[in-house]
Amino acid sequence: MGYDNWEQGQPSSDSQQNNGPVYDEAIIKNSGFWSAVTSSSMNRCVCQTTKGSLPSSAPSTSPLPTQSLAPSNAPSVSIACEEEGFEMHGGRCISFFDALTWDACDTICGAYQANMLCVDDQERNDYILSLIQGDTWIGFAKTTGWAWPGNCDSTYENWGYGTRLGDTQAYITSDWGLWGSSSSSDNKQANCACEYKPYIEGNPTPLPTQACLPGQYHHEGICRPCARGMFSDVPGAKQCTVCGIGTVAPNSGSVTCELCPNVPNATYNGDSSRRYAELHDSLDDCLPCIMGSISSANRGYCTKCEAGTEEVNGQCSQCKLGQFSSRAGDRCLDCPYGSISSDDRSQCIKCEPGTEEGENFACVQCTAGRFNPRAGDPCVDCGLGKFQSLNGSATCSPCPPPMFTGGEGAISCDACNQDSYYHDGECISCVSEAATKTGLDMAFCAGGTTLPAPTVGHWSDRSAAAADWHRKSGGKGHVAGIIYPCVRGTCSGAVADSMRSCWEPIAIGNSTLKKCEQNAMLCDEGATGPLCGVCINSALEGRYIFKASSQSCELCDTDSTMINNLIIGSIATIFVVSVLAMLRGLGFLYIPQSWVDYSEWMVGLIDWGKLRVCWASMQILSTVPLALGITFPEPARSFFALMDALSALNPLTWVSAACVNAEFAAFDTNVILSFAAVIVVCLLVWLVYGVRILMPFQNTGDEHKHALYSQHMAAFLFVTYLTYPSLVKLQFQGLDCRMEVSGVSYLRVDLGQPCNSSRYASFVWINVGMIALTQTIPLFYLWRCYRVRDELNPKIAGSLQARLKHRRKQERLPALHATNFLWRHYTCDWWMFEVVEAYRRVAFISLLPLLTIPENRAITGMALGLLSAIFYQHTQPFHVPSTNLVAVLASYQIMITYFAGLLVQADLWGNEEHGSKSIGLLLVNLLVIVFSVVLSWKDNKKTRENLALIDNLHTQLMDTQKVQKKNFLMAWTNYEQMEREEGSAGASRMLLADLEALQQSIESHTPADTVLAQPSQLRDLAGLMNAMKEKEKEAHKLMRRFVRRVGGRFKPGPMKREERVVAKAAEDYGRNCLRVLDVVRASGVFNSISDFSVAVVALTRESCELKAIRMKDRVTYPLANGYRDVLVNFLMEGCDLILELQ
Repeated sequence: MGYDNWEQGQPSSDSQQNNGPVYDEAIIKNSGFWSAVTSSSMNRCVCQTTKGSLPSSAPSTSPLPTQSLAPSNAPSVSIACEEEGFEMHGGRCISFFDALTWDACDTICGAYQANMLCVDDQERNDYILSLIQGDTWIGFAKTTGWAWPGNCDSTYENWGYGTRLGDTQAYITSDWGLWGSSSSSDNKQANCACEYKPYIEGNPTPLPTQACLPGQYHHEGICRPCARGMFSDVPGAKQCTVCGIGTVAPNSGSVTCELCPNVPNATYNGDSSRRYAELHDSLDDCLPCIMGSISSANRGYCTKCEAGTEEVNGQCSQCKLGQFSSRAGDRCLDCPYGSISSDDRSQCIKCEPGTEEGENFACVQCTAGRFNPRAGDPCVDCGLGKFQSLNGSATCSPCPPPMFTGGEGAISCDACNQDSYYHDGECISCVSEAATKTGLDMAFCAGGTTLPAPTVGHWSDRSAAAADWHRKSGGKGHVAGIIYPCVRGTCSGAVADSMRSCWEPIAIGNSTLKKCEQNAMLCDEGATGPLCGVCINSALEGRYIFKASSQSCELCDTDSTMINNLIIGSIATIFVVSVLAMLRGLGFLYIPQSWVDYSEWMVGLIDWGKLRVCWASMQILSTVPLALGITFPEPARSFFALMDALSALNPLTWVSAACVNAEFAAFDTNVILSFAAVIVVCLLVWLVYGVRILMPFQNTGDEHKHALYSQHMAAFLFVTYLTYPSLVKLQFQGLDCRMEVSGVSYLRVDLGQPCNSSRYASFVWINVGMIALTQTIPLFYLWRCYRVRDELNPKIAGSLQARLKHRRKQERLPALHATNFLWRHYTCDWWMFEVVEAYRRVAFISLLPLLTIPENRAITGMALGLLSAIFYQHTQPFHVPSTNLVAVLASYQIMITYFAGLLVQADLWGNEEHGSKSIGLLLVNLLVIVFSVVLSWKDNKKTRENLALIDNLHTQLMDTQKVQKKNFLMAWTNYEQMEREEGSAGASRMLLADLEALQQSIESHTPADTVLAQPSQLRDLAGLMNAMKEKEKEAHKLMRRFVRRVGGRFKPGPMKREERVVAKAAEDYGRNCLRVLDVVRASGVFNSISDFSVAVVALTRESCELKAIRMKDRVTYPLANGYRDVLVNFLMEGCDLILELQ
């Protein structure tokens, strides 16, 4: 024939060439390829004949080929797979299913009268591997042991890695055909394959009835699928059933009939006879329902949708809002304008009078200024001369004369007759009634629709943006809406008659009317912007700068060299002074002592406590006009402007920096640069400290370094003390955006800076950070003082003056010297008062101006002033009584000033320049300053008298000491003379030697640097005093016995009082009472140097009952007045208490 189908590499001739076995026969493998084998190999056999037919019974062991083996002239015999979905693979009919469990796969295969895969040998295993994709179940399973099902004659196994304990199911993997195993509890999902051996057509094997599946019926021994329009829903059916009413079976082999579809269109099938399959064999047999109808649940008939609904996707849905359907089966229609649908959507209802159809298909009330008299009609504007202030009205009301409306659609009568203006709901005569009825003297007006024109000191926004805002806000002609009191004295007011046309509403924002230009009409020369509060600063129009003293914008000097020289000169002066001070400190610059003494005398004349009270009050008072939004008449206005300039500490203002660069006029720039200037000064303080420390010729001792550190820390704290209030005021003013002009908020201190700008938004974040950092300054003060609180508030007995005296002794210590200006004027109990004072000022100058209502700011300021006065009166925080008096008066001064501001706010002060009220307010403020100066002079005079008295007493003391020293020296000489007369010429030298020997004896067991203290178990002062009282008699008895034995006279001393113990511990031992060693003490008096020496020698003996542990030798080293004695501390045996014998 010439046909072959050899497997790759077959047939092989290598074996013959290498004298191997002879491969002279061929077989067909399960894969369909041929392979050469030897004549002795055993394989299954299939026979083919050209005559007759196949025998009636083929051997059960013969495999079936993958194609028909019958010749072409025997068409009655062929091999085929009968079951649908099965295909011939390797002589077996196989069908593959999606992932299932092993048990589910076994059930599926049983339903098809098939088996799970049977693997006979490696060749079959390889063939199956070529068919599968992923893990596939095989019929190998475990009950008592692993075995194939009964119809699979195989002993072949091909495990990959063995089986797990408890596994009962096997599958073949796509990994080289190796087998794996799992347990039924794993619920493993794998591909399923069912197989059976095909039968030969023409000689079929009848199938039992129960073999037919649902969707089939048994006919002539063969399972056949049900025809379309019919179904069978049980296995083994002998016939199929015609579909019932509302259902169809469009496919053969149906297990059940499906309902006629309801989407996208409702359909039905009314045949319920179950006789005519052709009426149920297609979806076309489902007939559409008429429009507006839906099919019943069983799809057997159609019903119309009720009124108020319509058919949508086979369902009856309620009509939408604004639609209706009045009859069953109708489509939903839109309601006519002016009507809305009823709740059941079956009809439309007209909107009642006073309402109209609005959004969301609902009736809404006519808004104020509109009306609707008839149901179903739209709302319309009220006509001229009529208004309506309520919503939902069917009518409009006429305006009562002399009032009128400014146009149609008015909600109130907001226009007036001539010489009147609209204010607070009524027309008021500008001439006769303005002052008496409203107290306003802000504007004059021409009546009608003419807007009020500002008077001097007032301002109106005439920009296009303001006009737009004004119209939208409904403030036509309303004085409070368009007239503003000026913050600065730069508002000139409008010209009355000649500019009358400029105050018509149409003129506002009209740039073509040059005569109505805002600055020319309302602002003084050089002023511009909202409330004329910005000074012009440009090369074209000139550079102006605001002067607080004159309340005007003044033209800068055209030659800015003067300003630059002033700045450079100030910096140079500071630098030169700093260098001179440094050179003097290093000893390179000589300054006559008389100059230093004179300067210190001048500084000493200043009462710094009262000065700081006046300084704090001045800072608070300087903020009153801005905080209350008022301007005091002269001369009070100039006084507060002067105080503001003096307390500002703003170098940019001092040198008129805005004349050099316009950016310096911006408030946010001022805040940032002021803060940066303080930071730079503080850094310079520490930079100079670093330079002084690193200088090679500088003293490098620790004491000197501590002194330098103390000096620079004091300078650093003093800089922050001076600048803290000004910085806080500037920073919080940068948050005050309550100056609203025509709907736009501005900074109250800089009307050229709108608060809704991106620049201001960025500045706020920076400002908040600066505020947070600045507010740490008082906390830093508190921390620095808290570290030395025990020294600032010593817990010692005695009066306030005694405690202050004790504190003054230590204030030159480096730890205290750096902060002494923070606490030196306060009592010991109020060492932290500067922190309280700092935050009191913050409350006045920063927080109080942030209150919303100006009157509340005035009342709050009065209350804070009164509370401050009461606080100072009762606490007396200053140690100088007169300073407390000044603080009380200054608090009342603040309260009176805020009260005056409240009167100005209520227009009860009057506008008279140089009036009696303004002069009185000025005198009140000056009186406190004068009173402070007088009290300072008196206190200084008393201080000088006390110093003179102290000098006199000191001189007397020195004279007394000289006399005493002479007497003591004479007495000592007499003692030596007495010893010589008695034959002991060297007694004094012997005593000094004995004292030295005693000192050496003590140091042999108690080193000189040993810190001596009473027993630690005594714990505190109470324990110490109780122990000493208990042992006092025994101690005196012990010391008496020793003194008398060595020939002395015993004098018991009184036990040291508890208050004295506390004072000595605080003064000498860091408040450790257990280090006080002379609580119990006594004296031994000797009549001669020799007797004295005997007592000293006795103390050196080991047998001495007094064990000396410390000695103070004031014989070898007498006191300044010549007095001599020896103080010996010793341990008392049995209790380890330390006593003192003099």
